[in-house]
Amino acid sequence: MHYYYSEYWPYFKRSFCSDGAHKYTKPTYDHRSLNHAPQAPGVLDCRAPMVFAIDMEGVLTPEIWPVLGEHFDVPELHWTTRDLADFDELMRRRVAAVRGRGLSLRDLQDVAHSVEPFLGAREFLSRLRLMGQVVIISDTFHELAEPLVQKLGGHSLFANRFHMDGGG
Repeated sequence: MHYYYSEYWPYFKRSFCSDGAHKYTKPTYDHRSLNHAPQAPGVLDCRAPMVFAIDMEGVLTPEIWPVLGEHFDVPELHWTTRDLADFDELMRRRVAAVRGRGLSLRDLQDVAHSVEPFLGAREFLSRLRLMGQVVIISDTFHELAEPLVQKLGGHSLFANRFHMDGGG
């Protein structure tokens, strides 16, 4: 059984021995071989499975909330987790600011859905997809980020979801 650590891979792999000890060794295959064509039908492909988890905002796309803040001229929406690390407090302030301006989720979505990925982001993810699964992770919300994820190629998204009251 082998576990690959991203900060060491492809240079080292951690091998677990039958006695429970572990050692670091060089890979037994050329990591560039991950780019080769799939095996013929019925042939088991024994390459190590790879999962690439990558942040969306600030890496693949602009930060969504500052775009909303600029569009609606709401300074509290410019804040990100870099400005206020307590996510619950950050969201309470954002929700209060949105309610104070009388904005609905639909208003926010109309602007958020117009955000475009950074140049080359879709192609970068396409190349990663040739080598394994791609998962996009974000501290934003599905309701705001789904169209962006589709523009990036429709990868899996791990993000928050809004719980709406009657006013939207």
